[in-house]
Amino acid sequence: MARKKFQDLLESFAFFICTCVETGEEMQDERIRSLNRKVTALKNSRRLEEAYMTMQEMLDDQKKQGKEEGKAEGSQLMLDLVNFMLRDGLTAEISRLKEDEKFCTEMLSKYHLI
Repeated sequence: MARKKFQDLLESFAFFICTCVETGEEMQDERIRSLNRKVTALKNSRRLEEAYMTMQEMLDDQKKQGKEEGKAEGSQLMLDLVNFMLRDGLTAEISRLKEDEKFCTEMLSKYHLI
């Protein structure tokens, strides 16, 4: 008996998901009608929309700030590396940093920058 009710509910829910939400077609099961009312209310909620937009703006700002911080840290890291290489007389090797990623990583490790 419970299995039959569950199967009926599952079929109604599948119908709801596939058609009723978009078309507004009437549902027979009260639980599905209740769910539809709640979904509709959420969709129409300006407050929810505003909260979502505020959250998205905050995430975008954090992402932008993270990128800026990463660029600043990377620039400082490379300046430190170049200064160490100049100090050690490796001026001719500095141009390799841009061309040879493996060499750059080796130099960063050598000077304990990573």
